[in-house]
Amino acid sequence: MNPLPSLADESALLRKLIAHAMDALLLRWNARVGARTSVQLACFPRDWIGRAIIVNGLYERELLATLREVVFTRWPREGALALDVGANIGNHTLSFAPYFEAVVAIEPNPVALHLLRANLLFNGVANVEVEACGLGVADAEVAFEVPAGNLGGGSFRPGSASVIRLQVRRCDVLLAAHLHSGRTLRFVKIDAEDFEPLVVRGLGETLAAQRPVVAFESNGGVGSVTKAEFDRLGYRHYAVTERASALPRALR
Repeated sequence: MNPLPSLADESALLRKLIAHAMDALLLRWNARVGARTSVQLACFPRDWIGRAIIVNGLYERELLATLREVVFTRWPREGALALDVGANIGNHTLSFAPYFEAVVAIEPNPVALHLLRANLLFNGVANVEVEACGLGVADAEVAFEVPAGNLGGGSFRPGSASVIRLQVRRCDVLLAAHLHSGRTLRFVKIDAEDFEPLVVRGLGETLAAQRPVVAFESNGGVGSVTKAEFDRLGYRHYAVTERASALPRALR
């Protein structure tokens, strides 16, 4: 005679059934998301950006669509160069690549760099030139910190006691090596986690000479300082993109 199942046995069985149902649901959702994007991204599922990619196929999908439709159609692909400062795992870089002859992807974080290169290889993208460093006003080795659960939140903290020290290069000098064979810098994206003003300052000569369209992250006081740097360089026309919907991203 078989003993009756215990409450613990029933609880374990219920957890297995729920987990199986959730796995099946996630597989169906990922198939839908994958059908909406032409790129496939390796990411960490518990990372801030990784979760957005799993749910939505791309991080900042709405912003990328706006750039494609409004900005990237303004010039021919031939000779056009894009600069992605803070490329992370390649979410934006891969979206930029079809519209430019070349994209220079700047990423100092060693972990993100491995995923960035893997994503370029997996998607067969050959026109991205990766630079394993940060950008600033001068060549230096600077303390770098990465918050838990947010690979893209890594940032340079000059006064930090962090044990990780990574290379920063002067923007104008590094980029000069990529502006060859008639290339023109058409677009710059800067997401450097509060390091944006120093990036703009170090890129001042190139921005003044090439006058590219620039998209930069603006958070609080740092955003105002960054804008002031662009004002100093003669930039006058700005557009602001914000989340206009209170709905969760998956329901928009």
